[in-house]
Amino acid sequence: MTDRELDVLVAEKVMGETVHEIVEESEEWMGTELGGSSLTMVRVFPQPRYYSTSIAAAWAVVEHLTRENGTEFWLQRFKPHTREADHAAKFGENIGSEYSFSTSPARAICLAALSAVGVKVDA
Repeated sequence: MTDRELDVLVAEKVMGETVHEIVEESEEWMGTELGGSSLTMVRVFPQPRYYSTSIAAAWAVVEHLTRENGTEFWLQRFKPHTREADHAAKFGENIGSEYSFSTSPARAICLAALSAVGVKVDA
C-alpha cells in the first residue's frame, strides 16, 4: 500500500473525513497522445493530510484517538539496524494489544491507528 493510499484510509476510517475518488479515463495526458491506449487517473478530493509521512500530521491522529477513545498510546524505536522496521506503535493497554511496525514513526502510527479501529492493513 502506498503512503497516499494509507493517508486516504486513515482520513476516512480514523479521522472520520469524507474523501471522494474521481476516476477519469482519457486517451490524452497533458496534451500528449498515448498511442491509442487509454490512461485511468484516480484523484481524491479533498486531499487528505500526509499522515503516513509527516510526524506532525500523524501526531494529530494520536491526539484524535486518545481524546475520542480515551486510549493509551505507545511508540517505541528499536536500535538502528536491529529490525527491518524499527518503529513500533500501538493504541491500548501495554499488555495484550499488538504493535504495528514500520520504518518511520508516522507510518507506524497510521498502521496502529487503523488497527485500533478494526481495520487490518498489510504494511
